[in-house]
Amino acid sequence: MTNKFITLFNQIFGITDDQLPDDLMDDRVKVAAAVVMVEMARDRSKVDSSYQSVFTAELASFFKLSESAAVMLEKHADMIDAEETSLFPFTHLLNEEFDHDQKLQLIKTLWDAASQLHGVDRDEDAYIHKVAKLLHISYRDLMKQKPE
Repeated sequence: MTNKFITLFNQIFGITDDQLPDDLMDDRVKVAAAVVMVEMARDRSKVDSSYQSVFTAELASFFKLSESAAVMLEKHADMIDAEETSLFPFTHLLNEEFDHDQKLQLIKTLWDAASQLHGVDRDEDAYIHKVAKLLHISYRDLMKQKPE
């Protein structure tokens, strides 16, 4: 993980110690997954506000959060995403903390969110493929998650 991500995460959550209790590590994983989701929604939501609400709902569903908690997580993820230029620190953490099924669920969530409003466009398709590759998801497993 990059120092920039750790520093920004620690500032947002008020952490000064490198040793994180399990519940704060869970928060870090949630933020990393949220950044992956927010990045896909970033350009589209500037044009279509309903797209943002779909991603908020998907985020709430993925982590079993209330809508207000999902909005707050999304804002934190958006701040971190604006500071970081690479997905690698986030997918690296997800690779360390998520099992294969959780990674597949994240990919399914991305497919579902992209297809809900308008169908998956070329940029979203490329982004989801990129995330799957960074999460070490096979092409076969990736395509199994795609809605028909």
